[in-house]
Amino acid sequence: MADHYSLLAGETRLKIITLLTKSGELCVCDLASVLEMTPAAVSQHLSRLRSGRLVQSRRDGMTIYYRLAEGQDGVPAVRLPELEPASEE
Repeated sequence: MADHYSLLAGETRLKIITLLTKSGELCVCDLASVLEMTPAAVSQHLSRLRSGRLVQSRRDGMTIYYRLAEGQDGVPAVRLPELEPASEE
């Protein structure tokens, strides 16, 4: 469990998890475009997330798609809490 939190400590990896939570499945090129990073840099982060079993991948021709990994119960291995927007006071 602590390993999962250390993987999510990086801002970029947390953004990737958030994007996959919202989109379901994205390819490296889509993630790189949204994050304004090179595909190689995004792939490095995805590799760490995949090693930690937080994301799964599938290949479709030359394109690799990533999605959140599912646990044994079919529930995503990681779930982010719903945060309320900060109120302006």
